[in-house]
Amino acid sequence: MQQYTDSNPLYTIHRGYTEATRMLMFHSTELEADKLQEALDIIKGYNAFDSKKVGKVLLEKFKDHCKYVVGREYSVVVYVIPKDMWGFSVDTLQEVQKEALVDEVAVDKTGRLRLWWD
Repeated sequence: MQQYTDSNPLYTIHRGYTEATRMLMFHSTELEADKLQEALDIIKGYNAFDSKKVGKVLLEKFKDHCKYVVGREYSVVVYVIPKDMWGFSVDTLQEVQKEALVDEVAVDKTGRLRLWWD
């Protein structure tokens, strides 16, 4: 089993989703694309959220154009943060919602894409 220390960027996710310390509201630090799948795999499954499917969809659609924040807002939440002026097309958002079975999709005033699963 993977050991996470507080210096590991995935520590917050691991701690937030373990039975012993389960937290309902938290966010990781910004993660590069190469850490996204590992972060999602900590969560495993949660209702319609499937870590493998979500990781595949996000990395196919956004590649290295974005950073990611993984957390919990009572249920699973992932923020997709563009690295530059690159934005999100409506078609891409609809595809992500459908393919990753996302319950709520929104772009906030700072340009971050919020994906939430109930």
